[in-house]
Amino acid sequence: MPYWIGFQNANMLVAEGWTAHDNTMYRPIAAWLHGADRAELYTHGEFIDREIRALGDLEAKLIEHDHALSAILTHDLQPFSKRAYDLVAQNPTRSCRIKFYGHNQQPDAHFLWDDCPLFQFPVTQSADLAVMLRRWLIDLAAPSALEQEFPWLSVGKLARYYEVGQGIEGEFIVSWDRMAVFYTNFDWPMAPIGHCFVGILRDAGYDRLFRAGQSLVTLILSRSRRHNLRMEQASISFFFHADATMNVTLNTIGGRKEHVFYRLPVALTPTLRQMLDHFARQAID
Repeated sequence: MPYWIGFQNANMLVAEGWTAHDNTMYRPIAAWLHGADRAELYTHGEFIDREIRALGDLEAKLIEHDHALSAILTHDLQPFSKRAYDLVAQNPTRSCRIKFYGHNQQPDAHFLWDDCPLFQFPVTQSADLAVMLRRWLIDLAAPSALEQEFPWLSVGKLARYYEVGQGIEGEFIVSWDRMAVFYTNFDWPMAPIGHCFVGILRDAGYDRLFRAGQSLVTLILSRSRRHNLRMEQASISFFFHADATMNVTLNTIGGRKEHVFYRLPVALTPTLRQMLDHFARQAID
């Protein structure tokens, strides 16, 4: 496990870093205790503020490649941090968020449309990223055009929905794709039943009307635009039993259970269809 080390001045954190080798900590600790400032600390340890320094260097390189990027590049402080930040480039409808994850040695560039993540890749060439930022944020290039210009790039299924103006529908459909994979790969006796029910609802077209997700093994449908239900959002949940029955629960605002139907057949019955059609008339939130 790596060590975390923080350099404080009174109660203010001045610099920090992670290192897997304790012997790399001795010189910067000694320098700090003998009055070194942050700039001098950096000469004693490459791991100190590694991510902050790497993003700063990357920002400078991007602007050097394309001066127009200086007008759209900003810093966004990470949650629960007063120092670490993500490098963000954005226009009114699209954005790119460049950040480190875990102890990765390279940052990832996450491309978003209407705040929805579409595709990402590790940043290895600042020149390629500079061109892509211009094409994405200034030229408003289509995702398929970027794939043609950068053969190594795969923009994925959801990006194609956004490209033709069907972003919300695409978000819903892709969420059902994930649920099909979840029940296929999950080692649980009732997983095949869940997978079958997902297929039944998709064949009826409900994958275009609801977002699908799960809580543990329970299938949850909602009209939520984004992943992660909020307390003020309603939902319908399905828990499957080994005898090919299921409990169906209507969850109202605040997560309260309004109605629970026990041991219904795992099928799209007229009653269930009526319930789903009524729920589908709720506004997307």
